[in-house]
Amino acid sequence: MKTNHFFWGIFLTVLGLLFLIDNFFAVNVELDFILKLWPVILILIGLRLILKNKIALNLLVFVTAVLLSFIVYAFIFNPFHCGNVRLYRDMKKEKSETISHFYSPQIKNAKLNVEFNYGMMKINSSTKNLIDGEVQYKTGEYKFDGDLSDTSAFFFLNSEVSKKGFDIILPSKKNQNQLDLRLHQNPEWDIKILTNISDFNLDFTEIKAKDIKIESNFSSGKIKLGQPAGQSTIYVDVNFSSIDIDLPDNAAIEIITDKNFSSVDINGLEKIEKNIYRSRNFDKSKDHFVIELSSNFSSVTFH
Repeated sequence: MKTNHFFWGIFLTVLGLLFLIDNFFAVNVELDFILKLWPVILILIGLRLILKNKIALNLLVFVTAVLLSFIVYAFIFNPFHCGNVRLYRDMKKEKSETISHFYSPQIKNAKLNVEFNYGMMKINSSTKNLIDGEVQYKTGEYKFDGDLSDTSAFFFLNSEVSKKGFDIILPSKKNQNQLDLRLHQNPEWDIKILTNISDFNLDFTEIKAKDIKIESNFSSGKIKLGQPAGQSTIYVDVNFSSIDIDLPDNAAIEIITDKNFSSVDINGLEKIEKNIYRSRNFDKSKDHFVIELSSNFSSVTFH
């Protein structure tokens, strides 16, 4: 058998086995560790020039082919970046970030900023703490942080991907991220959410939300609103998305729409002007929602 045929046969066999095993088990090959072995390639080339024994040469070719297959596998299954371009397929080690802080009645106002992409997101009020949350991710990098004073709190989940570059996400059912956030009912919350390519369920029915801003791109989800806290403003900016918004019964509501190539279905409100809808009790109520909707190539339904 020719040496080059033997080399490629071993290389493709080992690489194929790694791919096959990966479909059933987590195979972690650290790219940094593999790259530290690069001097071995020089050693193998040197031995190839020195050794004349055929068995020794075949063993040398075998080791080289196996090492190269692990290098290729490590590059494919780890984040790879060149300049400002980052390429992800699947980060084999699932990472997570958690946040939790005990509730104090002194905290009257709280702010939450969330950036979340490529996965499933859920927010509700099922906690006795001020905030509980966990993000599990295989794509991108995420970081929870917060800042508290005597009467207020600020929490945020930021994506750590460089703003100077851009990401290419290769299709993989394994690279979906998961975000679960739980907020205490008593503080008055100011919530800002930016999400891309995600499915989300945002249940604010038991949360006092003074202001909510949601920007959704290439996503689908459901938003449930509770009763307004004074004059509450909801900003919804959706692009290439499908959103269902559940409105609270008997709440005073005004909806202002700005739609382009979108379907907007509003039930239970009166049309005041071309792009303005109101509940009958809006003018008489001090506590009300003003919902400003901007939609492009999207479908939005108010129930």
